[in-house]
Amino acid sequence: MGNQVRFFMTEEDEIIFFKQFEEMQKNILNANGRFLTIEEVLNSKDKLFFIASKESNIIIKSNGYIDTLKSDTIEYTRCIAKENTLMYGRVWTEFKYYNEDGNCIMKDKKLKEDFNILKKWITKNLKISKCRYFHIGDDAYKNYKEYGWNMMATPVTNVEF
Repeated sequence: MGNQVRFFMTEEDEIIFFKQFEEMQKNILNANGRFLTIEEVLNSKDKLFFIASKESNIIIKSNGYIDTLKSDTIEYTRCIAKENTLMYGRVWTEFKYYNEDGNCIMKDKKLKEDFNILKKWITKNLKISKCRYFHIGDDAYKNYKEYGWNMMATPVTNVEF
């Protein structure tokens, strides 16, 4: 099932969030496991990235992509903006998985600490929605309030702040 925190962030909000990665000495990887700069992430059309340290256990599957269930990574999904609509993003991770023999394997406890640091930053620095399931960055909130942007949980479910 995993643990997640869902949010709405514009690129301006994201830049502030990325400073937290730097303070934690974490890196951002693409789905193939290549370490990226923040500028590369901001300029990318990709929406899915991973947060990890250089020492993290990162497993690449035979198809060339990160094994999200077995790797010590935090999945970072960027918000998708179209016209006056923003689809939510999230940070997500799983702290355990089952191997081929059916044994439960616990991931490095540092992963849980890192996830909790990011979760705490989001809950402390972003406003919470009326339903209490989403957070919103300052710039996204400005777009929501001043320009009538829709913050969407699904293609038909609008989140209110």
